[in-house]
Amino acid sequence: MTFPVTAVVFAAQLVVVVADGVPDINYERGCRASAAADASLGIVVNDQSIGACMAQEKNARDKLVQQWAQFPPSEREHCEREAALGQMPSYVELQTCLQIANETKTLPKLQSFIRKSSSLK
Repeated sequence: MTFPVTAVVFAAQLVVVVADGVPDINYERGCRASAAADASLGIVVNDQSIGACMAQEKNARDKLVQQWAQFPPSEREHCEREAALGQMPSYVELQTCLQIANETKTLPKLQSFIRKSSSLK
């Protein structure tokens, strides 16, 4: 029995979507780099502050694992790129970006904020 080509293509797209999960981010490196940057500014850094950073990152990742499928693929891709800016990728940055993208969907339409003039004089 043969399957129609469209069914195969559709099934392949489902596999890609299902396989697309939360990216793997080395957040320990980012927490240590952030602590080093703080130390260079004279901010006191210790193992507890690095541990707190790592706990925040792990918590953000755990929440993203639960919510990942709720976000459209285009938003996930955009926010993955944004979270990697500055060469210190972060689950907290990724989570924040996705939350902002989700919340902007409920904003009022732009024309309610801006009144256009009828003509220039």
